[in-house]
Amino acid sequence: MAMWKIMYDSWQMECCGQPFSVGDEVSWPLLMLPSSARDARTWQDCLTTLEAPDGTAGDGTTLVRGPGLAAVWTGDDPVGKGAELSGYLSVERHGGTIPGVSLSVGTVRSLHVVTQGYAVDRAGSEAYEAVPDERWLSPVDTCPKWFSTLAQPPAPRREGYRRDATGVLVGLATE
Repeated sequence: MAMWKIMYDSWQMECCGQPFSVGDEVSWPLLMLPSSARDARTWQDCLTTLEAPDGTAGDGTTLVRGPGLAAVWTGDDPVGKGAELSGYLSVERHGGTIPGVSLSVGTVRSLHVVTQGYAVDRAGSEAYEAVPDERWLSPVDTCPKWFSTLAQPPAPRREGYRRDATGVLVGLATE
């Protein structure tokens, strides 16, 4: 049995996801997103390293596999067969099916609502970006359908700063 940490973004759930609970069996299409040095600091405990097998999906997409898991790699093409790729796993409800990519099936073992701190990226801007090391995990038994109504950890009152529930971090056991 293998254990994986998988992010299920709030917008994916709110759009077309179905809430699930600890103990449920689920089957999802997955992406493996490359991590930047910036987000690796915050998400280091969730990063996965998988080997890119020799084959690709029917459309030339690079696949990564692990026990009971298949995901589409979203980064640059790997160098050579068997390249090790590092990133984080994410549920993808909007990409459609890709020939040769099976759904990942497993049992939900843990669920945490993820709250992220955001700050304006530069003075005068209206664009926010994630603040490194500002991530909070709150255990839950069932994934919420709607995230904007969830209580957030207390935030400092300062202009250009906010905290948002961004999804759930799922502990998934696969065979």
